[in-house]
Amino acid sequence: MNSGRPIQPATVDVWPSLRSRLIVEGAAGKPQPKTGWRALTRFGESYNSAAEVTYSNKLQTDIHTRLSQIETEAEADPVKYQALSESYRDELVKTVPPEYAPRIGQVFDARMAAGNLRVGEQAIQLTQRTALASHLESQSTRIEAAIEAMKGLSREDGDVALGEVIAENGRQIEAFPWLDPVQRLQLEQSFIKDLDAA
Repeated sequence: MNSGRPIQPATVDVWPSLRSRLIVEGAAGKPQPKTGWRALTRFGESYNSAAEVTYSNKLQTDIHTRLSQIETEAEADPVKYQALSESYRDELVKTVPPEYAPRIGQVFDARMAAGNLRVGEQAIQLTQRTALASHLESQSTRIEAAIEAMKGLSREDGDVALGEVIAENGRQIEAFPWLDPVQRLQLEQSFIKDLDAA
């Protein structure tokens, strides 16, 4: 019974359930951005927003993973890293919808820059290790050459020549600015110990 009041038509707000469905569709990972007037509706805005966030997040993870693999493949070679990264970017650009290209480009460039820094640092460390290893490997040869050169010298001249050999070794060690003073001292003492033992 209605008790004399007019009957009100039932209003149903379908927007929350529709919005949820659209967000789920947009977040499915295969965006089909709404364009034109559809992009201006609540439906289009929600769909496009969900699609962009989901697609960007997935692609960002893919970019990070692939550039990490490229860092490993580059083996501390910045030029190789740059070439492989640019090749990957060229392939990636072909697959990214134009609507998302600016955002994905920013993500890619930031991650690539971080990789460049890491690979550059690896190259520096590799060069330093190689230079130090070369110095240490040549130590016995340098000592043998010094002893051979001192044969037949008077004791006084031999001491002068020995001092020059030790000083030259010190100059070589000074050419490694990344070594701290303790490491330099250890290398100098190692050389003198080996020289005494020869």
